[in-house]
Amino acid sequence: MRDIVKLWKDIRRVIDERLAEVLNEISETALVNAAQYTVSGGKRFRGFLTIMVAKELGARIEDALDAAVAIELVHAASLALDDIIDADVFRRGKPAAWITLGVSKAVMTANLLIPYAQRIILQRYGSYALERTVEAWLKTSQGEALDAFAPKADYFTVVRLKTGALFRLAAELGAIAARGSDSVVRLAGEYGETLGIAYQIADDVVDLIAGIESP
Repeated sequence: MRDIVKLWKDIRRVIDERLAEVLNEISETALVNAAQYTVSGGKRFRGFLTIMVAKELGARIEDALDAAVAIELVHAASLALDDIIDADVFRRGKPAAWITLGVSKAVMTANLLIPYAQRIILQRYGSYALERTVEAWLKTSQGEALDAFAPKADYFTVVRLKTGALFRLAAELGAIAARGSDSVVRLAGEYGETLGIAYQIADDVVDLIAGIESP
């Protein structure tokens, strides 16, 4: 157990270092600061999954690192928008992006991060990887819309879309980075989606128990 935790911490550090490099390529200082604030913190589980899938398929960390960075950019954008919709004021141990930046700037920052991630994917991994990225963002947005406009929507449908889609993408990108076949990419995606659903259920149960136990 300690070995996997150490591996996760090491890979998280590598992802954070590459994220900093990528964000510093943004020319406007104010945008860099806003993007860095929005992306900072977090466990980097999705990026970790991308790299671990790639490694298990014989690739190097370097082969999948930009894919891991891209998935974390998309995830950060989704959280920034989700916090606005849900009026959540804290995220990753600090005020949510919309609290610090304001709603308009938080939305614009999220809108910057998504195509930035897509450009990384297209340039580094090609059109098929971009296709999977666009599909994942569509599903994530559909899940967010269901959660907002149809509060009685099936719980598992919402979880599969809001959380499962990006975990699926994380695993798919790892397989693509390792030059896996179409069937390998598909199987990796199914694994990632299942893992993401389980992760979200566990997270929701923890929140539920905490709410019950609080006075």
